Amino acid sequence: MTLTTLPTGIVPEDYERIEAAVMETARGRWFLMEFARRQRSAETATLLEAIARLENRVASLAQESAPPREPEKPREAPAPVAEPCPPADPRLSALSRLDHLPLEHKLSLFS
Repeated sequence: MTLTTLPTGIVPEDYERIEAAVMETARGRWFLMEFARRQRSAETATLLEAIARLENRVASLAQESAPPREPEKPREAPAPVAEPCPPADPRLSALSRLDHLPLEHKLSLFS
């Protein structure tokens, strides 16, 4: 129950007096704490709902403003690598054959 205006005969200073009277008993203190907890819970639920609406709106705006995606084209197979022309110098020919060896094998030649 929410009142927008003060009831007749109540002045703003009465709030402190009523609160002090309620806080005098354990039952009154429990009531005020429970009331505050429920109020926070309701406000939290309202905020979470508002955040969810904002997230949904931002997501829909992002989808609307995103350019349409073109379907992906199938990738072409890479062109075959042409074998290099044999070098004229026989020493370069030997080095060329070394280029095709795996790295581990190349390193073992120097051990």
